Amino acid sequence: MKCKWYAAFEGVCTNGECPYRGDVCPTSEHPEVCKYAEEKPEIPQLSVEELVKTLRLCNIISCRSCAFCKSSNCRSILMSQAADMLEKLAAEKDAKKPDEWSSVKDGPPKNEQEVLIYCNRGGFRFVCPAIYEDGTMLTQDSRWNWNDIEEYGTYSEENDDYFVPKGWWENRQFTPDDVYNCPVDCEVTHWMPLPEPPKEEKIHE
Repeated sequence: MKCKWYAAFEGVCTNGECPYRGDVCPTSEHPEVCKYAEEKPEIPQLSVEELVKTLRLCNIISCRSCAFCKSSNCRSILMSQAADMLEKLAAEKDAKKPDEWSSVKDGPPKNEQEVLIYCNRGGFRFVCPAIYEDGTMLTQDSRWNWNDIEEYGTYSEENDDYFVPKGWWENRQFTPDDVYNCPVDCEVTHWMPLPEPPKEEKIHE
């Protein structure tokens, strides 16, 4: 923007303390050095949804609907708020208690991590232990037994092995048959890490 000191004194800036003086002076960005600087507009703090919308508008030539369009350094403000929001969300995720349910909409657990799953089979809801496979695990790299994998796995010629199909699998600990892992055939809505095992009592001999 045009410096008001420059305009008022016919091309001569008399504000000797201003390190930014010249024909074009960003006075609105440096109010501490110029008493004629415009007041900074209040910068809104955007929510996650608003940040996403604004980021998508950022590369559009006409972005008048952007919340920061009136600021000269709008892109810098947007990037700073987006970075702050990412840090906040990451901290909240790390601080999340291990005994809280996570929606599958927010993502599955780590590959082959033992968890509890909350299932819905036609209105009948129940909890059971299970693991999640992302479809990239070969049986030779898995720590689980996969009986008859050739009947339901995807063969890899390069590895001469089968990929475990993607999905939720129940690990049966007590079964009359030689079946170790069974696919979960109903809707899984939530999952939760297993609780810490109980402390074993020391046996005094």
